[in-house]
Amino acid sequence: MSDITADTFYRLLYTKEPVSLVRCGDGEKIVLDGFRNPGKFNAVLKRQLGFSPAIEEAEDIRRNLIEAINNCDILGVPRHKNLDNLSGDWQDVEKTINIYCKPPAKRCSLDIHYDFLEGGYFDKLIPNQEHLAYISCRELDKGFRKMGVKYPSIYAIAPEAKFTTYIGPPHYPDQFNKVERWMDKVGAENKLLLVGAGFIGKIYCNWWRDRGGKAFDIGSVFDEWAGMVTRGPDRGLDNFNPSKYYINGD
Repeated sequence: MSDITADTFYRLLYTKEPVSLVRCGDGEKIVLDGFRNPGKFNAVLKRQLGFSPAIEEAEDIRRNLIEAINNCDILGVPRHKNLDNLSGDWQDVEKTINIYCKPPAKRCSLDIHYDFLEGGYFDKLIPNQEHLAYISCRELDKGFRKMGVKYPSIYAIAPEAKFTTYIGPPHYPDQFNKVERWMDKVGAENKLLLVGAGFIGKIYCNWWRDRGGKAFDIGSVFDEWAGMVTRGPDRGLDNFNPSKYYINGD
């Protein structure tokens, strides 16, 4: 079966069928391995959360990731042209997934969110959403309204700890445990949810789909839209650099 392309997924989002697209990279691979490599597992948890969770919480996070992978409709995995030149964690993503999970047959590139961005699909998709729900650490209501969304609804979460000076409730377990109540309040039926919540929040896509909605794990695209640099050589702590994707700008 050939991979789902950005164009195919874009058209799928206009059907009546609920759908969940989840992406998995090297961080997810490390979480799946769990305590087989405790040093890496703890490091990736601390990078996202800012602290080392208790063993029971770490295992819960891992189980939620496995459930997200098992039950999503489309799974994004690395399709980099230079994959052989990347670290072993990147090379082993799909193999590790197949050890611990029973993922769906439908696959797409891990970078489908950037294919959407660079192909202009978000520019066509977002203005057609009267209601748009999103889970992110980036508050973009102003930008979404400028793009034509009448009713943007954010569930705000803590940023990835490595790239912020944020002080407040952690994503897990504090905010994680309240997400489903927010979904029930907002209403998911036939609505689009964009998710940028790290490996902890992959499960959110399925929860939304199960409520009749369409969920797309777009990860760091939220950072692009907010002008925050969290990827590449220029990334840094609260590093703001407005770009052409800075959607809240005037």
